[in-house]
Amino acid sequence: MKILFKIHLTKTAFFIFFGLLFFNAGCGLYINMTPVESEKVETIFSYTGKNETVCLSGDFNGWSDKSHCLKRQGENWEIRILLPPGRYRYAFVLDGERWVPDSRAALQEDDGFGTINSILIVE
Repeated sequence: MKILFKIHLTKTAFFIFFGLLFFNAGCGLYINMTPVESEKVETIFSYTGKNETVCLSGDFNGWSDKSHCLKRQGENWEIRILLPPGRYRYAFVLDGERWVPDSRAALQEDDGFGTINSILIVE
């Protein structure tokens, strides 16, 4: 008997292939790809300074400089957001133009563009 071709399947491809096979055969294979809200961790970001606006920008929000703005309480600014476990780079955007790292962050790294990003690890 001659083998005409050899198929190499990764685990993911294997499950997709057999899921489609069972689905077409009238059986259901259901994989929930929706993240569960309870797996996210409430994370508090705070900044102290005399600014008109303070926003949070990072890889968790596509580096948007307007989507996560902190609320002022005197000279203190704060925002609470839900993040799934992972490693995140971020910075504060002051008055819509100046990007600064979080001085309270335990980890920081050069962003490759001449500024420093803060690092947050959510567990």
